[in-house]
Amino acid sequence: MLLDYDRLGAWRWGLIGVGTVVMLFLLLPIVFIAALSFGDSQWLAFPPPGWTLQWYEQLLTDPIWVNSLFTSAKVAVIVTVLSVTLGLLASLGLARTRFFGKSALQAFFLTPMVLPVVVLAVALYAFFLKLGLTGTLTGFVIGHLIIALPFSIITIGNSLQGFDPALEDAAMICGARPL
Repeated sequence: MLLDYDRLGAWRWGLIGVGTVVMLFLLLPIVFIAALSFGDSQWLAFPPPGWTLQWYEQLLTDPIWVNSLFTSAKVAVIVTVLSVTLGLLASLGLARTRFFGKSALQAFFLTPMVLPVVVLAVALYAFFLKLGLTGTLTGFVIGHLIIALPFSIITIGNSLQGFDPALEDAAMICGARPL
């Protein structure tokens, strides 16, 4: 093993200390924001002058907020299903076939990961303005799908590259269909 935790000796406590500091650095801002959400002040003030659940009550009772939550959930479910489905198909095509321009196509699929999100958002907004898709469910799904698809392609593609094709051959010999 590259790093044997039991044989670190005194360095073990240093590793624990650094890990603890990093964990606190990452988690404390989240804890403070969560605590501020229960504050009764309309402005961010720490420590909060008083405690209340009014913001959560407003979130769950205001029809505008409830509609926004349902729209976000709809977009999330649709994008998840489409991303996994299209990512699987693209990954199968990239991992199992050889064709001219394969690396260019793979780079095209992964471009949204390299392109800054702000640049992509402004370009999509300008494009969607011309198509009339701004503020529509279709526009939100397309925009989020462009961001999510590369992650599906990378994850599924890496799994497929590590998969032994002899297992598929053995399954077909036993009577399994290619699908």
